[in-house]
Amino acid sequence: MRSPPTRYFVDKVTGELRSKTVASKLEEFRFDPGTGGVEKLPVEEERRDQPALTDSEVRAIAELGVRIERALGGPQDVEWAYGPGEPDRRDLYLLQTRPETVWSHKRREPIAPPGSTVMDRILMTISRPIKLKET
Repeated sequence: MRSPPTRYFVDKVTGELRSKTVASKLEEFRFDPGTGGVEKLPVEEERRDQPALTDSEVRAIAELGVRIERALGGPQDVEWAYGPGEPDRRDLYLLQTRPETVWSHKRREPIAPPGSTVMDRILMTISRPIKLKET
């Protein structure tokens, strides 16, 4: 049985980390320099519920994603990895990128009826109810 993933939500415009949900990790994959392969190992109990990335590393990944989307002209699925070392001092590597094919093809609903004026659109946008996060 697979555990749920750790999730981070970063605002693409401001770079602000909006939320994170850290999942418990029971196993991890580590590079074995002796064999050149990867081994699956149990995660020490004191590290299981700790985030694998720092907030600044998450923001760096989001910034990389935005830069790639701008350079390639659209949404991308991006694969990345951090190298070895201390958190916030590790190198971030871009492994591969390809056009995103699920969300970019979803039909978008207009925010205002066709033929409406700019002022109509502004008023419709600001008059929508705002959902506050429940605590």
